Amino acid sequence: MQELNDIRVQADYQCGGAHPRTPGSAAHNPEPEPRSPVTSWKKLMFCEAEMDASQKKLLKLERDYYQTCEQVVSAKTGLVRAVLLRLVKENSVECPAPLRASLI
Repeated sequence: MQELNDIRVQADYQCGGAHPRTPGSAAHNPEPEPRSPVTSWKKLMFCEAEMDASQKKLLKLERDYYQTCEQVVSAKTGLVRAVLLRLVKENSVECPAPLRASLI
């Protein structure tokens, strides 16, 4: 038994065998303690804050997307009006009154 103690081997009688246990081995490291409610609560609060931040970013991106779409539609509408007016002037064609009112 002294020889086993000299080489730092301890017998584990509950498991039915001898396992080498050195100071650096995993068997010497203490078991991790279960998470305390405070740690879980902090993690939950962090996750909720992260979700809120992500949701704010998403709403901002969505708002920017719709503003960009409106700008594109306005630009296309303006371009179509300009092209139609140019074609009308070049070809000496008279526009019907409803179309002329929408172009001007």
